[in-house]
Amino acid sequence: FGIYGQPKGIEMDPSKAKAIIEMSPPTNLKELRQLARQNQSIRRFISNLAMRCEPFNHLLRKG
Repeated sequence: FGIYGQPKGIEMDPSKAKAIIEMSPPTNLKELRQLARQNQSIRRFISNLAMRCEPFNHLLRKG
């Protein structure tokens, strides 16, 4: 993911954020695991990410 430094802190490249917003939802366990790994790299940019990802984490525990 593209990140860059600004005087007010680190920000995510808007074009990269758009790609995340437009991505299709995972359809199987492999894709869900991949999404969980990708979320770790953007966690500093999204508030309450752990709470937002709890439904995914619940499915991963079942899988």
